[in-house]
Amino acid sequence: MTNMPGDNSSSFPDEPTPLAPLSGLGGLNGEGIAWAGGSAREVRRARMRLASRSFGVSWRIFVESRIGVLGLAVIAFFALLAVAHPLLMATVWDETTYDPVTGYAFDEVEQPASPSWNHLLGTDPLGRDVLSQLMSSTGSEFLLGITAAVVTVGIATSVGAITAYYGGLVDTFFMRL
Repeated sequence: MTNMPGDNSSSFPDEPTPLAPLSGLGGLNGEGIAWAGGSAREVRRARMRLASRSFGVSWRIFVESRIGVLGLAVIAFFALLAVAHPLLMATVWDETTYDPVTGYAFDEVEQPASPSWNHLLGTDPLGRDVLSQLMSSTGSEFLLGITAAVVTVGIATSVGAITAYYGGLVDTFFMRL
């Protein structure tokens, strides 16, 4: 026996009395049906369950895409480089050799030097360590990428909203552009 909204009969005595779906007067059971007397804690718990279920489904879809996982691994690797550079400069690397701007590889006879154990990616023509330069620049590269994405979304959303509002020739123009 199924309960309809407004029907106060229940096949189970301890089941909450259903009201209109998603009314703001109560909590949510797992099926999106609201009932009278639901506490804020129950509503929060139900919302968290729904959010975690949605995240789980989205994550499974994402993991199925090999290129997406590879892209995430590359981003994580460069984020690790960005975090590791200040730590390496403060603890392991000598500032006179590994500073990305003023460093000079005194241990190398010829510049640019090819990769070695001291300079894993070698040095540039000015004797600066290439790995240190790469690690130093990743923080600003992340900021640049995020800024470019936000600006692109802002412009695209504005143009889309304008074309949707005016329609007709404006819509046709931007659709062909």
